[in-house]
Amino acid sequence: MEQEKKIKKIAVLGAPVEMIEVTGIKGEKFIINSDKILIVHQQADTIITMMNGLVYRVQETKDSIIEKMIDFRRKIVIV
Repeated sequence: MEQEKKIKKIAVLGAPVEMIEVTGIKGEKFIINSDKILIVHQQADTIITMMNGLVYRVQETKDSIIEKMIDFRRKIVIV
């Protein structure tokens, strides 16, 4: 329910609807545009490489990132 509120808030503010929340290695939360993800690679940490070349190390697993992307898209269709 809380996640749905976040999605509606993002949609109302006019932000891109492809956004998902991830957690950096040091625990900081941030939002990335899931449509701009080029590669998700998992070693000790999960590495997300964006289409613009930016690289993020996050705590979530590769499978968790994929699940967030799928869940977000399902909720967008519902909203």
